[in-house]
Amino acid sequence: MNFANTVFPTGGISGIVVFRDRLRKHKVDNHTTTVAQAFWMGFTAISSIILLLASLLLLMLSQRIELVSFRLILMALLIMLVGSLVVIGILINPKSAERLMFFMTGPINWVLKKFKRHALGRPQLHDLNTKFYQTLAEFRKDWRKLLGPFGWCFATLVIDIASLYMVIMAFGVFINPGVVIAAFLVALMASVLSVFSSGIGIFEIGLVAVLSGLGMGFDVSFSSAVVYRMIAFWMFLPVGLYFYKRTMLDGK
Repeated sequence: MNFANTVFPTGGISGIVVFRDRLRKHKVDNHTTTVAQAFWMGFTAISSIILLLASLLLLMLSQRIELVSFRLILMALLIMLVGSLVVIGILINPKSAERLMFFMTGPINWVLKKFKRHALGRPQLHDLNTKFYQTLAEFRKDWRKLLGPFGWCFATLVIDIASLYMVIMAFGVFINPGVVIAAFLVALMASVLSVFSSGIGIFEIGLVAVLSGLGMGFDVSFSSAVVYRMIAFWMFLPVGLYFYKRTMLDGK
């Protein structure tokens, strides 16, 4: 999935198509796969909001809040928070969620055609949307079943941020954790929106910009971003290439 999302930059949609294709061969229907993906993305978004709130709190307690760059980044974080809550509000309503899904069918259908699959029409989207909210209603009866999956999504994000913090500490710099959380979340959001480059370059620029703006030296910010991305991203691309070739091209 990671390799597909990188070489076919469509904001993560390519990986979803690959995932559905592989699980179909294991007799897992498209609805189950799509619902799993939706919950994964939803839990990741909620985890980001929780960490964003923690970052804002830690930054507001900092003694550097009088800096102009500091205030600008705080404002950007607040806009991200409000925007995330607005999107969640839209998705809570089934009708508005269906309209949003229909709006996003353009790039999705482009990817489906690349994989020689049928494009998603309005009736299919309506059926998918209806089934998803029916599943969501079932989970509401016993919401405790969702705590485990949410915990894993939250832990994944925390581990990524902690890894970046460890890289920064390796350069002998110890900073407010809120700075690292803010930099990572801003870079992550920017990379998700940079559909045409799969976040390559955009993530690094966002990371360096926020770290520098929040008081860390440019040299350490740049070095930390490069080292972190080499470890967390580039080192695993050959692994993704191997499995992509083995499963998608060789059919094993």
